[in-house]
Amino acid sequence: MTSPRPYHGVFLTAPLGAGGAPGSWSVVYNGSTVTTGGHNDLRGTYPGHDIYQERVGDYVYAAATATYGLGVWTDAQNATVCTPVQDYRAASLAAGTLALPAPWPLGDCPDTFGNTDTWSATTG
Repeated sequence: MTSPRPYHGVFLTAPLGAGGAPGSWSVVYNGSTVTTGGHNDLRGTYPGHDIYQERVGDYVYAAATATYGLGVWTDAQNATVCTPVQDYRAASLAAGTLALPAPWPLGDCPDTFGNTDTWSATTG
């Protein structure tokens, strides 16, 4: 529960050949995995309704036409780990049930706890 869990968004692109098979992939965006200061770390995330969970959701989508591509992803680069929440998660895991009382993120955590963002990019 205390080890950083790097998390980052990635957006790749590849041209399509005449038969529709993708060619060589190249990177459009590859977010940082440096967890210094608690950023880019899954421990700084939660789904908004249950602080016991670490979760960024499933906001990862792609679409393409013959001339460009579009990607959407979630990144934790602006999220920060909250020590009281990590302590609560560890105590709950050890107890096998939710340990009460739970911390109050608005009062006990940095303003950036849970601050995951949805990003987008286009290749055209």
